[in-house]
Formats: sequence, structure tokens, C-alpha cells
Amino acid sequence: MPKRKSYDQQFKEETIQYVRDHPEMSVKAIANERGVSFSTLNLWIRNYNLSVDANKKIQRGGVAPSGTGFRHDAKTKEAALQYVREHPEMSVKQIADALQLSFSTLSVWIRKYNESAPAKMKLRKKGKTSQKKGMRRARYTNHTKEEAIMYVRQHPEMSMRDIAARLEVKFSSLNLWIRKYNETAAPEDRIVRERRGRKKKVVELPTENEELLALREENKKLREMLEAIRATLSMYHS
Repeated sequence: MPKRKSYDQQFKEETIQYVRDHPEMSVKAIANERGVSFSTLNLWIRNYNLSVDANKKIQRGGVAPSGTGFRHDAKTKEAALQYVREHPEMSVKQIADALQLSFSTLSVWIRKYNESAPAKMKLRKKGKTSQKKGMRRARYTNHTKEEAIMYVRQHPEMSMRDIAARLEVKFSSLNLWIRKYNETAAPEDRIVRERRGRKKKVVELPTENEELLALREENKKLREMLEAIRATLSMYHS
């Protein structure tokens, strides 16, 4: 599989500005001109729209904002399915997060596509990242990491393992993201989670009076043992 292209932040910002400056061009045409995939450019626009005010959002054909009840157009579906095909190392959940789609919506698109596609063209994706031997470890997007950290902050009552299972990420990866977040966060913003497990037994220390009584009882037993030994020895010497 060809290596995934990596784009720096400046190139992304310039491309977003290009989209804003050319409203007469389709997103697909701009993607071709800038040398990026249609699905990747869609992702950048979605992430941009999440970070700006409503009056600054980019409203273009093929780019559908996430939200309950929104009807996605055919171009969005095609771009999402193409993204699934191009990223076999990612789970459906991770791709849904990356494209700002609901997990159920993307799953339905994949299922309907597979119902009519030839066997060789079917998209074989699972809800969780495959752990087959020899496959590269899962790559999580920055959006997935940020969502996971926010989820941890919002659910202090849940254990880290439960949160990792709910978000379909590795427990070790979630711990690593939190540790890195805490390294750069202000002290008051750091995430501090107590380790859950078997509670340690609390040992109550005896009072001074109880210690004295215990010593007296121990001395009494020692004297009784000593007297018994002396009595036994005297029997042999008599």
C-alpha cells in the first residue's frame, strides 16, 4: 500500500483559503488542482468549520456538516467510502470521527455499498481496528485523541479501561495521550485519575494503653512458659 502523504499546517491553511477565494470552483476541482484527495480536503474543511463562527463556515457542495437529521449528499457518501478504501488500517469508528460523521451513518453506507458491490470490491471493515499479525498498529487522528481526552475529563466516574472500550481505542494509547497532555497542560487543567482496584486494608495502630496491656499479657505468657520449663527440668534432677 502506498505511503500516506503528510501535509504541513501551512499547506492546509493555504488550501482552505484557496477554497474561500474560489467559490465558483467545486471542492473536487480544487482538490485536483492542489494535489490532494477529495476526501482529505473534505476533512480539512470540516475541521475548519468546527473551529470558526457560523458566519465564517465554508458552505460548499459535497461538504456536509455533522448533525442529527442532516441528509448527506451523494458526493459526501462517495468521499467517505473512498476514504474507507484508502485507509484499511483505521477502524470505522476512527474514520467516522475523522470525517465528522456518526458511526451508524458510515456503517450503513458501507453495508449498502457492499450489498451491491462485486466480491473483490467489497469494503471489509470492522468496528474495531484489526489486530492481525503483521499489520501495522492503528493510527489515531488528532481529532480522535482530542475527543478522547475531553471524554475523560467529562466522565470522572468511569475507569480508564471502560473509557478506552467505549471509544474503541487501546488502553495503553489512551494512557499515553493523557500523559502527554498533562506534560503541557497547566497544573489546574491536568487530568488526575485514581487507580481503581482492590482497596488496601487499613491497619489501625494500637493506642499506648493497648500496647501496655499487650506487653503485660506477653510477659505473663513468657513467665508461665519459663515456670513450665523449670518444673520439667527439676523433675529430671530430682
